[in-house]
Amino acid sequence: MGGISSSDRAREVSIELDSSSSEPLWSQLVQVITRSLDAGAYRDGFPSEHELMQRHKISRFTVREAIRQLTAQGRLYSVQGKGTFVSPWQDHLFASSYSVAKEIAKSGLVESSVVLAQAVVRLDRDIAGIGAGRGDEVFFVERVRKAGNEVVAINRSWFPKDVGVRFSGVDLSSGSIYEVLEKHCDVVITGGWERIRATIPAESDRILLELCENLPVLSLERAAYSGKTAVEWRESLVRDDRFFLLAQWGSEVWHHNAVNG
Repeated sequence: MGGISSSDRAREVSIELDSSSSEPLWSQLVQVITRSLDAGAYRDGFPSEHELMQRHKISRFTVREAIRQLTAQGRLYSVQGKGTFVSPWQDHLFASSYSVAKEIAKSGLVESSVVLAQAVVRLDRDIAGIGAGRGDEVFFVERVRKAGNEVVAINRSWFPKDVGVRFSGVDLSSGSIYEVLEKHCDVVITGGWERIRATIPAESDRILLELCENLPVLSLERAAYSGKTAVEWRESLVRDDRFFLLAQWGSEVWHHNAVNG
């Protein structure tokens, strides 16, 4: 990759690495890059290994270990043959509300969806999350979510038929489906729960996610409610090199330090 832009350069945190410190150089570099990312740097492109080596006068091993650590944290991801990129995701709070569409937009990337289905269907299985059983008619939406040109997730949602038909003709190629529910159906999502696990996607889903290999992804199951009424059951597959979750417990002060420190 080429050099970073002047705007990214202006947001970089400039700290000299200390080779005499007991802290490994790669760990020091992780901190420098993390602070730069938090300051909004590298949105136009992440520096190459060679550029980081030259700038900090360190070895390729040190650079690669720092990148490996940041990739494990979900801050960076690598594409073979293309280089290293900044993850478009901010920290998400587990068990609290978040919007994939808004987080992509906040990252500076264009959020969009490829709508694969948006219609009334007859269930071939029970979906307890919306109180529907085999043979019942429900409204089904399937979208492939994108951040810029990168596929990040597949969302499959089932709604009670009387809710879904009210937005059957609405454009779902961008934005949050909950905003659509509020605008077109007068339904406000007030709560819900989500279950997350790792899984190996089926071949058809692997292709939709544009994964080169049969790698694990995050599988999310979500029930969303408006008051006590079940409104949506969602099953998502999310590329774990694009998305991570942060669990919160304890005080707000601790959380602020964890996310912003």
